[in-house]
Amino acid sequence: MSPDSSPGSHATPNTDALAQEVAAASGDPSRQFGRYLVLSELGQGGMGVVYRAWDPAMARLVAIKTLTEGPHASPELIQRFVIEARSSARLQHPGIIGVHEVGEHQGIHFIAMDLVAGQDLNHHLDKGM
Repeated sequence: MSPDSSPGSHATPNTDALAQEVAAASGDPSRQFGRYLVLSELGQGGMGVVYRAWDPAMARLVAIKTLTEGPHASPELIQRFVIEARSSARLQHPGIIGVHEVGEHQGIHFIAMDLVAGQDLNHHLDKGM
């Protein structure tokens, strides 16, 4: 968790630090993922990898969840991934992370969603919360 955000809140970074981070990453074409600019890896799970990214079109930080298997993902896994994104996008509640986009970039399927500060779900489950 960054010092400029609180647990469970939407990420609200220091704007000067974010501007410097985005500028530094902008010079690296390997950090470009569709319209998004990947800033860092947040974690890995059973189905994929989640990245912290900048959405220049909307001027906001987002989380990008990608399938680990990338272009080698089975049609069944891709279908399950898309169903997860669409189901989540239909839900609106303060305790549910908002989905902005589901798509594919260079054969890698992804979900762009709200970036929320704090620990991941596994951390809380391990602590019995």
